[in-house]
Amino acid sequence: MKCNLRLFALATCVLLLLTTPALASGVREAALFGGYTDDFIAYWREKVKQQNSVVIAVLIVGAIALLIITRSKGPK
Repeated sequence: MKCNLRLFALATCVLLLLTTPALASGVREAALFGGYTDDFIAYWREKVKQQNSVVIAVLIVGAIALLIITRSKGPK
């Protein structure tokens, strides 16, 4: 148990030491994700704008149906 705690403490310290220079720049989001999430959202927003609304509605209904089907298959 003590070995696991020491290993966790060591890993935490190393992680903090390695990320400190990147976080010191003042721009936390750019240092952590590099604007990836903003580009991802912008890309898919443009794709949705270009599509037909019927196609988008069918995809949404399909995703909801898939979630319902997979959630209902539990242990009986």
